[in-house]
Amino acid sequence: MLHFKKYQANGNDFLILESYYPSEAEAIKLCDRHKGIGADGVLVIEVNNELPRMSIYNSDGSSSTMCGNGSLCAFRFLHQKGVFELRKERQLKIGNHQIQGLVEESCIEICLAKADFTPKNVPFKT
Repeated sequence: MLHFKKYQANGNDFLILESYYPSEAEAIKLCDRHKGIGADGVLVIEVNNELPRMSIYNSDGSSSTMCGNGSLCAFRFLHQKGVFELRKERQLKIGNHQIQGLVEESCIEICLAKADFTPKNVPFKT
């Protein structure tokens, strides 16, 4: 049995799994809106003694290094789980990035790094 939560932020919905890393095929099946649960992606949250960590799987099974709306969902999840307190800045680790954020009663603020659009850093094939 797979335990999950489902959150949405700004029109994107995500399945949140705790410390369970799906395979590419599992992520695709979970995100399928007709045969699975349906979602734009899967977020894996791991809480340990260090910073909470998030891994991101897109609906096509690929992994991602950043997701703003997913980060908002992760902050809300971590608050509801009792890991993040209200009105206290906290951090979430995603790959090599650390996102700083603040959970309020009715909103969440996160600070994302400035986007880097230099051609060598944009994964695009012509």
